[in-house]
Amino acid sequence: MIVYELRHTIYSYEDQTTEFHTLLFETKEDAIEYLIEKKYEILSDYCIFYKRPKNTSLESLKEYMANYNLYDEIKDRSDYFYITAEEFGHDILEIKEKQIFKFN
Repeated sequence: MIVYELRHTIYSYEDQTTEFHTLLFETKEDAIEYLIEKKYEILSDYCIFYKRPKNTSLESLKEYMANYNLYDEIKDRSDYFYITAEEFGHDILEIKEKQIFKFN
């Protein structure tokens, strides 16, 4: 049986720690839907860090980072999201296909 793993990797600059959170989904569409929701929660945290309104769009945040020559990065695809802020940390959301085995 195929399932879809959504892995959230969190690195905290302040604590210098890395955490991993994993969820399994029956369909890739479900995993993508959850990734999208989680992405907007994460963006809110980064907006707070940059002292931007919490509802700032992804494109506006990218533009802000570029305008101020911040050495930070955002990558956004349907099954992968990466954001980093040099003095805040980084978050990675990624979906991987996994095979689950069952023996009778």
